[in-house]
Amino acid sequence: MPPRASTSTRPPPDEPLPYWYVAEPNEARDREAAERKEKRAAHAASRPARFEEHKNKGNDLFKAGDYLGALDEYNQAIRATGRYRPAMALPAVLNVIQTYLKLNMFEEAEEEATLALRIDPKNVKARFRRGLARKELDMLYPAIIDFETSLKLEPTLEVARKELAETQKQLDEAEYGDGDDEEDAYPAPDDEPELKDEDDETGYESDSSDWNHAGNGTPCRYYNQSRCKRGSDCTFSHAPDTRALRDNLGRNVCIDFITGRCRHSLDRCFFSHSTAYLPLDENGCKWWEDKKAVRAMREARAFADEMAYFSAHGRFPPKGGRGSGRGHGRGSGRGRGSGRSGGYGRTRRAPWEDDYDDYDDYEYGFSRSDIDELLCQGVKPWDDDAWDVLDVLNGY
Repeated sequence: MPPRASTSTRPPPDEPLPYWYVAEPNEARDREAAERKEKRAAHAASRPARFEEHKNKGNDLFKAGDYLGALDEYNQAIRATGRYRPAMALPAVLNVIQTYLKLNMFEEAEEEATLALRIDPKNVKARFRRGLARKELDMLYPAIIDFETSLKLEPTLEVARKELAETQKQLDEAEYGDGDDEEDAYPAPDDEPELKDEDDETGYESDSSDWNHAGNGTPCRYYNQSRCKRGSDCTFSHAPDTRALRDNLGRNVCIDFITGRCRHSLDRCFFSHSTAYLPLDENGCKWWEDKKAVRAMREARAFADEMAYFSAHGRFPPKGGRGSGRGHGRGSGRGRGSGRSGGYGRTRRAPWEDDYDDYDDYEYGFSRSDIDELLCQGVKPWDDDAWDVLDVLNGY
């Protein structure tokens, strides 16, 4: 079979080829992609069994009074559901709420119950247990709203009726002011679920050994160039990165390369410059060759940069908010709504939990490579003219 011609990884004409460069696609990479696809499919198929196994272990530990052990098993069950299945995880989330209540961790219980209600706003267990947590936190009016809502959903729930009467009595004695019905009821029973199961055609999260290898947080350049030999012993990260897209080989492909804004050479960039194994779109097309799709991605990146700068400075960047194009891209529109901020005070177990409301990763709106470049010019990222300097360096 003659080799297939491809320019998907070919550097620009004026860029010398690194010694390790191999054109893609090629037969060896094709075989690797096929093997990884089979492994991901097998891993994904085992999710329900692993979920039930951890959940049942948690139930046994809970009955034995080992609440911390039960909490660990329930969290492992949630992790087993993967990236796109919050509804599958819901039974374990409900058990986590009950465990937090037993541990007198009422703030965590209240937050976890809100998470459960974002998955299923009509869930009576989550609503009632949130009311219990709020009552213990002296959030009496919000607790009453939850107990009343629980009774509307399940009028025969006598334990909710009892808690409602007790909480109402405490509220009357405390002479608290009224709360905000809409805010305290969030998510309302009639709301559409915010977190829904989604189809995962690629099963990327099933690639667990690489997906979960965060290392020291710095992307492994060798891994993304298919050259890392250290595997799980590698110091650097093989995990997904917000500045890149995952391909069918498990590598992170540089978004700025796709949008034509990467300032680094093939040999210097943390991420892959190969589009050969990016997943196709729903129509089986190479979306990265569509100018409109690439333009939309570039604009989304620019918007994320602007919002990051605004979060850090309280104002938009100069020159119309034109950033460097190397922001982390966390402007995902996954907020809770109703003005609620993100963060649960615990390790995130599944990507559908993460609202991306925290912009601490942005470092004044610049990526790490931006900051390195500014420092080489003697400019600090907090200097007023930092964005102007970066614009000049980028040729704007």
